[in-house]
Amino acid sequence: MRLIFNVPGTNLTYIINHKGERLSPKEKKEYRLETVRKLPRGFVPLHAVLLKNKKRGIAISGSSGSGKTTLAEILVNKFKYKLVANDFIVVWNQKGNLYASDLNSKENNRGKQKTKLTSVFFVSDKDKRDIYKQSENEFFEHFVGTLYPLDRNLLKKFEQEDVYRIIRALHICLGNKTSNKQRWAEIINSYYNSKKIARIGIIGIGTIGNTLLNLIIAKPWLRILNIISTDRKKLKGISLDLRSANPQVLVNISKTYRDLFNNSDLVVIAFNVKNEPLVVFGGERNMKIYSHAKVIWEISRSVRNSKYRGFLLVVTNPVDIMSWALYEFSNINDKGYRDWNGLYSNQVYGIGLGLDYKRMQVLENNPENNLELVGEHGENLTLCRVIDESKLSVMKNDKLLKLIKEYSPEIRKYTDRTIFGPVHEIYEVLQVIRKRSGEMRVSLLNDNGVVLGDVVKLQNGIISRKFEYKNNLQRKLESLEKVQRVYYKLLKKNGAGEFGGVKK
Repeated sequence: MRLIFNVPGTNLTYIINHKGERLSPKEKKEYRLETVRKLPRGFVPLHAVLLKNKKRGIAISGSSGSGKTTLAEILVNKFKYKLVANDFIVVWNQKGNLYASDLNSKENNRGKQKTKLTSVFFVSDKDKRDIYKQSENEFFEHFVGTLYPLDRNLLKKFEQEDVYRIIRALHICLGNKTSNKQRWAEIINSYYNSKKIARIGIIGIGTIGNTLLNLIIAKPWLRILNIISTDRKKLKGISLDLRSANPQVLVNISKTYRDLFNNSDLVVIAFNVKNEPLVVFGGERNMKIYSHAKVIWEISRSVRNSKYRGFLLVVTNPVDIMSWALYEFSNINDKGYRDWNGLYSNQVYGIGLGLDYKRMQVLENNPENNLELVGEHGENLTLCRVIDESKLSVMKNDKLLKLIKEYSPEIRKYTDRTIFGPVHEIYEVLQVIRKRSGEMRVSLLNDNGVVLGDVVKLQNGIISRKFEYKNNLQRKLESLEKVQRVYYKLLKKNGAGEFGGVKK
């Protein structure tokens, strides 16, 4: 039997002589892979489904069984996409635009046309993050894995293609496979419906919250300011004062956390529980871990109820653990079971690593600008050296690390607390998120499901790591991850009956 495979919108046609009168799905896949081997320069294959609607065309790529077909069905049924191709596609660049089309038999492709491609989503089997960009190496390994059993040396030729590089720059990866595919579909939909940040919410009006309010009240992009605190009398006075500072900004005293989330594009969590017994799990910033976690649980209920899709900046200590708690708790229902109806990993950012980095710059003369910090804000920082502008390796300098950790206590020898450094760090991160582009040092969920500080780039609202880790740094961070998981287990165990607790 003579088979003809083609790619609509191109001149690509392949003739295959098939032994037999019927073609099984397995044989069809093998013939498609055979045509991939013959693709000329300028064309890149993807094991993907292709969908389109009136506004955009998207490809969803993944290995067999990764969930891409189920995700495509949800997008078709709930978000009105049309399925164009459901297994293999070819992508090319035409006059500055990416196009994709079905790699299929001529009979199945009858009437089909090329589709202008606006986004490429990869689905990951292992990564714990919900949405992110892969590194160059991660992207290639994923690309190879989806086209198994094709030889990786054969596929390396595509790395040299401009089309491949455009796809890599354009791609978005969906992880956290343990969540449901409905969540993936909603992440895609929310990515295309992002709003400008003009409404800010602040939880906690202590020294940090107050100073931040003063810093942003006169900004021309600010339209609405929502504030909440247990000190209602103080709130009233601050509200009156802020309105006189800028009558053009609407200042609201939120009655509940839910009211605040319903009316905010970005929320800063800067509360500090007073007069609570200290529960010390290790380190100064962890002294109120349990009492602060109880408040985070309460906040997470409102995040769920409001279906909040804005951003959250966590300043309350311990920053890394509270950021994890907010993300984790928001995805747990009131009975203590994880249902993944809460926050996405790219919504929560802990603030502190950037401040540690600036303090390092004060303490260390580094004209080469080749030092970085990663790890837990404050207590468990790791000093690194930048290698070849793309990788981080552990650097030994205990004296410098000690001085960085003692920076806050040194300030408090002369004044009540640190103010200006933390507040300006909050504002810098806020600005990067508001512009949806830039570099920042924040604590966020990593690929292993642990929140630690890292240097990241934000591109069109999607996070990617700036550096890859050398083996010595990878091992050190894996040890730190084990420590963090101990805290997580303590919160889950001690939280049962107090702030829900995790049962599954």
